[in-house]
Amino acid sequence: MNIADVLHGDLLPPFRMRVKTAWERYRFLSFWEKEPETIAWIRSFEDGGCFYDIGANIGMYSLYACHLHPRMTVWAFEPQWTNYLSLVHNAAMNRFDNLWPLLAGVSDRTGVARFKYRTPEAGASGGQIGDAGDYPVHIHALDDFSRLFGSPDYVKIDIDGQESKVIDGMCSLIADRAFKSCLVEMSKSGNDAQRIKQIFFANGYTVDNEFNSMESHSRNMPWRKSEEANIENVVFSRVT
Repeated sequence: MNIADVLHGDLLPPFRMRVKTAWERYRFLSFWEKEPETIAWIRSFEDGGCFYDIGANIGMYSLYACHLHPRMTVWAFEPQWTNYLSLVHNAAMNRFDNLWPLLAGVSDRTGVARFKYRTPEAGASGGQIGDAGDYPVHIHALDDFSRLFGSPDYVKIDIDGQESKVIDGMCSLIADRAFKSCLVEMSKSGNDAQRIKQIFFANGYTVDNEFNSMESHSRNMPWRKSEEANIENVVFSRVT
């Protein structure tokens, strides 16, 4: 029996999810605690818009967006095939016909690259797109993708590296005044971090918002501090 079908209670996510691996179980049970700022940000979305989830993994935040905003179109990009299969299964279990999962990565160009995963277990993270890897995948520059399938109002980027390449491929979107907000998991310091911030600031965005200042922000969590990770989620919101 699927554990997600028998567990219940107010602390569990408001959607069904396949839980067959240790990673999937962890992501399901830690949903509310892992990234409170991401949850609060998704809650702030206006229904009826469009959300791109870059590095969707098995789809927790895409599923949450679909649950809260049933008229929103959600595109979920995930290049690891085991995660993608779980994502498709989760979308079907919840009958979210506004969720569009893609077995694809996002970068600074549109074409084909290779994907190298850290482990093939569903729910795992840390894989990277590059010139060498385990198998080929389609990659998209978001500026190209949005011209074909519609521009997003919100973009979440969580790809464990190469965030600056995604930013380079969405410069037209960032400059578009209709684009509302972007959440980026990024380094706290370094050249890439400064460059990403400068691009957003130059286009009228700020990090001075309720999401980045939450006391429960994941940067303040013991699990994040124990990793000694130089990364954090940063929400860029448009002000001009």
